[in-house]
Amino acid sequence: MEQKMDNLNISILGGLNSFGMNAFLVESKSTAWMVDCGIGFAEHYQPGVDLRIPDFDVIAELGDKFAGVVITHGHEDHIGGIPHLLRHLQRDVKLVCSPMTYRLLESKLAETEVAGFADFLIVEPGDVFADTELTFEFFHVNHSIPGCFAIRMSTDDRNFLFTGDWKIDPSCPGEPVTELGKMALPDGDGYDIVFGDSTNAGVPGSTTSEKKVIEELEGILAEATGRVIVGMFSSHTRRAAEIMRIAESLGKKVGVLGRSIERNLKIAQEEGYVSLPPGIWLKSKQVLELPDDEIILLATGTQGEERATINRAAFGTHSLLNFKEGDTVLFSARVIPGNGPKVTDMAGQIHNFGAKVITSADKKIHTSGHAYSNELLTLMAITQPKWLAPIHGDLITRTRHADLGRSVGYDILFLEDGDTVSIGRTIEVGERLNLKEVIVEGDIAGEVDNRALSDRRALGTVGAVAIYAEMEDDHPNRLILTGAGLFGVDIDQEEVLEECSDFIMKTFKGLEEGPRREIEILARRFFRKYCDRKPKVMVILD
Repeated sequence: MEQKMDNLNISILGGLNSFGMNAFLVESKSTAWMVDCGIGFAEHYQPGVDLRIPDFDVIAELGDKFAGVVITHGHEDHIGGIPHLLRHLQRDVKLVCSPMTYRLLESKLAETEVAGFADFLIVEPGDVFADTELTFEFFHVNHSIPGCFAIRMSTDDRNFLFTGDWKIDPSCPGEPVTELGKMALPDGDGYDIVFGDSTNAGVPGSTTSEKKVIEELEGILAEATGRVIVGMFSSHTRRAAEIMRIAESLGKKVGVLGRSIERNLKIAQEEGYVSLPPGIWLKSKQVLELPDDEIILLATGTQGEERATINRAAFGTHSLLNFKEGDTVLFSARVIPGNGPKVTDMAGQIHNFGAKVITSADKKIHTSGHAYSNELLTLMAITQPKWLAPIHGDLITRTRHADLGRSVGYDILFLEDGDTVSIGRTIEVGERLNLKEVIVEGDIAGEVDNRALSDRRALGTVGAVAIYAEMEDDHPNRLILTGAGLFGVDIDQEEVLEECSDFIMKTFKGLEEGPRREIEILARRFFRKYCDRKPKVMVILD
């Protein structure tokens, strides 16, 4: 449809084609804001890539019109792109967020050279922030990290809701229930658009309460006769606090292995999100000196991450923790898609030590932070959207969210990354933005080089040959070949490379392509005939 700029444009900069990199640009006549600014993780076909981030050129083109970012919560897929945004813009940017998110961002930015560009505004549920035509109101929602918001954005007589990541948990220990009632508009009016979390749209029913998880954990901890190691996501600070409460009741002590859990738990305590019983949390070395039946350890590494605590202990490389017979190891987390083989391998290693492993597939020791279908329907009934826009998910989960909305009579805005929604007298999808794919490798961010990634895939599957050619009258006089990763079977690689060198020297004719290209073609021809493989060939002429 034709794009309009009557009053407001909402552009999707990320978060729709895959999980992660949530970023939405809201542009009115005189100001522009992002809702969230997250990272995405590399796709399976992007070897060597650390992260994916939004295309910030779109933001830079707005100049001083761009004011800042309003943030739903502190998970990396919602805040991880902010250091890169500040680095790209090189100027002050207002960041509007909860106290928990502020502390997480403060810690993240302290490690960068752009910390001074962050102009924080800390808000609480019920607060309202206004900037010219745009007004933002913040509502508490349940999720798996403290300080989470759904955000109502208003302009003139239009209202939009960004749900963030959310669920309904009426009995979460130490946390009020999601403020659905406060999200409802007065006089029964409906939102113009609800941009809603789609993660669990295809799961029937409602999420299990965190209270049920704590009750299950309490039973396991009470029955354990040896050490208990609880693997968990570092953001689950309320769960960690409840485990400490259980430990106190059982006469046990708790140690924390993993800087991210330790940092997040301290922040949550200092900001008043959790209350920790005094004297229970000890330094890990102190806890490990206690009798086994008095020890509970909280640790990272439920996804088989190479450098995380549980994985290192499983493979015998952790400086403090070594699994042994009598240990009970709990994986109090879901397995993120794609991590299954690593987690299975890690669990097998732990079993080999004689430890008992319990996962969320065995007992209810984890619950999702994302709403199931019944909760999504409840939100729709309260917000009455004229349009439902499924976000935060891949194609399958967003399609399920759209189908759920259609089943109860709501119109669907099924958007893609780059789409722009134009809001004036009508609401229409405008021309799609030409977004670049931007990746981060180490400290370098830039547009993806598909040729380089193709070379890496080749290197990872068929290896590489480097050919140093001493030339005389545009013909090779001597060749020196070096190979890397050419054969996964036990074979005399040097002998094969000598055969390749002889083949090139005998076959070289001096074609129009030039000596470098001809040597490359001949090397490829040799390996295709020898072993039906096409290694990456690099030729250096002298």
